[in-house]
Amino acid sequence: DVGLQNWKIRLGGSKVDSATTDASGNYSFTNLGPGTYTLIEDQQAGWLQTTTNPTPITAVSGTNVTGKDFGNFRLISISGQKYDDKNGNGGKDAGDNGLQNWQIRLAGSKVDSAITDVSGNYSFINLGPGTYTLTEDQQTGWLQTTANPAQIPAVSGVNITGRDFGNFQRVSISGQKFHDKNANGIKETGEVGLSNWRIRLSGSKVDSALTDASGNYTFINLGPGTYTLTEAVQAGWTQTTTNPAVITTVSGTNVSGRDFGNFKLATLSGRKFNDLDGEGDNDASEPGLSGWRIRVTGTKTDSATTDASGNYTISNLPKGSYTVSEVMQSGWQQTYPTPSTYSIAVDTSST
Repeated sequence: DVGLQNWKIRLGGSKVDSATTDASGNYSFTNLGPGTYTLIEDQQAGWLQTTTNPTPITAVSGTNVTGKDFGNFRLISISGQKYDDKNGNGGKDAGDNGLQNWQIRLAGSKVDSAITDVSGNYSFINLGPGTYTLTEDQQTGWLQTTANPAQIPAVSGVNITGRDFGNFQRVSISGQKFHDKNANGIKETGEVGLSNWRIRLSGSKVDSALTDASGNYTFINLGPGTYTLTEAVQAGWTQTTTNPAVITTVSGTNVSGRDFGNFKLATLSGRKFNDLDGEGDNDASEPGLSGWRIRVTGTKTDSATTDASGNYTISNLPKGSYTVSEVMQSGWQQTYPTPSTYSIAVDTSST
């Protein structure tokens, strides 16, 4: 606690006088006679007197009076900035701009509040000794990314700066699940949304959503971090688009257009029949043949065995070209079709 120079100390009572403190903060009144004296100081702007004025002094012959000291605390300020923490990392980076009109609250030896200015700055001034805490009023749709500043013990004349608050504005991620009829991985005119498909979100938050009647989905109130999207594929469908790229959120920047395309797999069916008259026609009276193997080759290779009525079904065929043939059995001759196989192109999917 150093002495303060150039402060005026006033003497009142049996004698009226004044003195200015020296370089060490000392003052003295000499040659005082009998009587009662009082001491006060002239206040200076920006300072707070921390000691009471000395009690009145009754002079005693030959007894000098010392130690009549005055303590003062130089008022301080506490300041900082409220900023948009774009990447939510809790640190102020280049491009993290200030946020206006946020309420910052001061508590402790003094209670006060301030609104951040157009640059996000706030300041509390004329603060005396004591300990202070700072908090912010939360706003809907934002997440505080910095801890509240540590308690601040005031030191005379030492202004406190850089007590900043970072916030991340929550975002949404959205897209559409659509019927990719030509399986080209692109949403085109006439390709409608698909409802009741489950889209899964993972990463900084884990969640899932069902697409609505138009095939749309949305995840809301997402904080900073990295997210991935996948779909729960349904039987009879194949995904024609790659999963969206990993998404790293940026404060206040909603992410849209994260779409998923799906192609409805085709089903091939027919009948194996006993061509009794050998004419190559499937007459109503000609029975089906069970236990015959029908093969499909091409984009996908598969086979099926005819049932008791001669019927067969091969499912889940993706877009592509196929040849359908039968496995001949001993003692039989194929009469239909001519030539002996079918050529089929699956180039679009229906609902």
